Amino acid sequence: NYQNIAAWYNARLAKNLIVDGRIISSGPAWTAAGGFAPENAWIQNYANVLNGAGGGLFLGTDHNDFQDGINMINAAIGIGAFTGFYGTYPTSQAVVDDQSPLYVPIGTCAANPSLPCINDNSTTGYVPTGLQTNGQYLTPVAYHGTVAGAYDNAAVASTFRSVTFPAPEPGSLVLVLGALGAGLLARRRKG
Repeated sequence: NYQNIAAWYNARLAKNLIVDGRIISSGPAWTAAGGFAPENAWIQNYANVLNGAGGGLFLGTDHNDFQDGINMINAAIGIGAFTGFYGTYPTSQAVVDDQSPLYVPIGTCAANPSLPCINDNSTTGYVPTGLQTNGQYLTPVAYHGTVAGAYDNAAVASTFRSVTFPAPEPGSLVLVLGALGAGLLARRRKG
């Protein structure tokens, strides 16, 4: 029941959140083929981190066809939607931020073995990042492309901060939102 899940989350004091647009789409990772550790280690770490932080919510799917249900929950808790799709079975991978508390060393990128990767072997989706309407800030955990494009191409994001992607301090967010509001107001007056 999407509304009950959202109501449960909205009522919580510990609003920790993990969103994953490619969960359980790691094909060979399930069997540790090709040098990958099992995908269940990745999922177990989600549970461990959430438990250690007082609980929270994990939202995930492995296919863009299933985004509608997730997005009903997203809308009800005030975060952006899962969107689009990426991935080409069986070779698509997402770079993992090894400074994230959600990092588990489960493999390297085929194109660049110096980078840690997780598979997304399905038509998986992008997840919301950055400041959300509910006031939470989602930082990339795994992404396609480069660090510079991580916020636009995130495969996994969370409320857990990272050295690589530190969330702005609350005061900074107020300044950013204020500047955006002033810019929109000036544009409206011009038009």
